[in-house]
This record gives sequence, structure tokens and C-alpha cells, in this order.
Amino acid sequence: MALPPTVVAAVERHLATVREDWRGHPFDVGDLAARHQLLPLVPEMFGLVALRRDGTVVELAWDSEEVRPVLAPKMRDVALLLGARRYHELSVLLPERPVDARVCGECRGVDVAPSVTCECGGLGWIPETWG
Repeated sequence: MALPPTVVAAVERHLATVREDWRGHPFDVGDLAARHQLLPLVPEMFGLVALRRDGTVVELAWDSEEVRPVLAPKMRDVALLLGARRYHELSVLLPERPVDARVCGECRGVDVAPSVTCECGGLGWIPETWG
């Protein structure tokens, strides 16, 4: 996905300080992100989900140097949602909710929790692109 110029500028700003911003994380997220020039979105148990400068959401296992694109729309959208909580400029990359969107059957779109525990991943609704 092509990033809007304001998001490109924000990504560049955050990449310039990523090593310091993530200092002390148990998996050396800052060093890994700086080495691969990735903006961390979700450091998880198995690896890092991050954003490239070109707008590609990627994943990188902790025990590998192979950066792979995230192809599943749900995983990509949820990673962007979680990343936007830290980097607010990324919120423009989230899917727009259509008026006829299906409300999440678990959280009912009312009390969207910060954790990814329900089927909507925190959006409050289910995008059609998720299948």
C-alpha cells in the first residue's frame, strides 16, 4: 500500500529513533528494527510484525533474518491497529468502516478493548476483506 506523505514523514521520524524508543525490550526490538529499517507494530511471542517505508506490513521471526510480507488482511489490519496506538499517524491506514459493516459479535463494537481478544481485533466491526 502506498503511504500518504504525512505517514511517510512520520515513519521516517520514528525510524530515526527506533533503537532508543524500544531500548530495553526483551527481544531487542529496537536493534532489530533499526537493522532492517522497520517500524515495529507488534512485537509478539514468535517475532516482530512491522511496517516498511513502502507501506508493506511484514513479519520477522526472532530466530531469523528473513523478512516476509504479511498477506492475511486480518493480520495486517490488526497489526496496523495496534501500531496506531503507539504511532497515531498510522490510524489513516486502517480500513474505513462502511455504514453497513458487521458489528463484532463478541465486543459488539461498544467496548473495544486495547487487547486483541475478540474476532474484530479491536476495530469493533468485521471488514469484508477478512473473509
